[in-house]
Amino acid sequence: MERLRLAPVDDAGRRLIEAWFEDPELARRLSPPDAAWWLLQHGTPGVELWLAWQGQEAVGYLQGEPDEHDPTTFHFAFAVRPDLRGRGYGRRMLQAMLEHPNLARFRRFVASVEPDNQASLRCLESQGFTPRSLEPDESGFLALGYARPGP
Repeated sequence: MERLRLAPVDDAGRRLIEAWFEDPELARRLSPPDAAWWLLQHGTPGVELWLAWQGQEAVGYLQGEPDEHDPTTFHFAFAVRPDLRGRGYGRRMLQAMLEHPNLARFRRFVASVEPDNQASLRCLESQGFTPRSLEPDESGFLALGYARPGP
């Protein structure tokens, strides 16, 4: 199977992603990429924002940033294009993220997921992410982490 390519989101990509938020499930899980979001993402050092491409087709997106207290940890969120859910794109996006050269300096990766988002929890766990706690944090999210194997 062809590898997914991660490419930085430009303004056209932002509009593409924005259209995906017509899906109620996605809109419930993540903040839509409106103009304020766009300015924040592009004005924050270290933020990564990528579209995931299968050939010429955008299949999802990833966004993340370094932990403010631990520069070796990368916090991220991801979404598969709503009409493509359940086809393995989430797992492939995570794999592409972990292999991306821009993120080679990070040792740990953390995603925060609502406890009822079983699809994302299963996707993350299938790629070796493990819960950092069995209880949701003060915001109601479960944190799942992945640590790169040591040298």
